[in-house]
Amino acid sequence: VVGRDTSPVARVIAIGGAVDPDSQMVMVRAEVVADDHGLRPGQFVAARIVGEAAVDVTGGVWSVPATSVVQAGDGHFVFLRTESGFPAAPVRHLGTDGDQVLVAGEFDAGARLASEGVSALKSLWGGPGNEES
Repeated sequence: VVGRDTSPVARVIAIGGAVDPDSQMVMVRAEVVADDHGLRPGQFVAARIVGEAAVDVTGGVWSVPATSVVQAGDGHFVFLRTESGFPAAPVRHLGTDGDQVLVAGEFDAGARLASEGVSALKSLWGGPGNEES
């Protein structure tokens, strides 16, 4: 929670489907983990969602480094580290918070994403339609 010395840990359970055009805010519903958080049910707060790598925020919604996400055509993609290289995986861009991006995608917690040399990977990839390359 922005503006507090200590912020409660929470798990995002729902993300609103629309961004307010005036404030650029989106409604996020979270379940606070600790009992001594000092918040009231339904209270509106400004919050920051943080993470270092692919962090499962809630069922298939991930917080990833902004440098890992590329735009190509009408979509967004990340390059996943596998034994055979870095195939592109489609993701849905949900929002940005500083150097982190919230995306919806089908990969596992702890997935290793490219975050450096992404421009070179993008040029070698060939674009949407070649996700398996």
